[in-house]
Amino acid sequence: MGLGVAMAINGDPYKATQVAAGTPAADAETNIELTYRAPVTSWLTLQPDLQYVVDPGTSSTLDDAFVAGLRFEIAFEF
Repeated sequence: MGLGVAMAINGDPYKATQVAAGTPAADAETNIELTYRAPVTSWLTLQPDLQYVVDPGTSSTLDDAFVAGLRFEIAFEF
């Protein structure tokens, strides 16, 4: 099981450029992620992943986003 938090922060020059272009940017994008790796059988492992993104793309015009994913592993024995 894993829990992660990541943040990308815009610098002042980037924010000033975005304001001059008429598309103001948020100060940062924050991502909160929860994942769990579950061995289902001897040859199959599933890893669901849930993420909540605050100010995606550091855009102040987009709503926050909820993202779900599923990774799988298949093991072949020779």
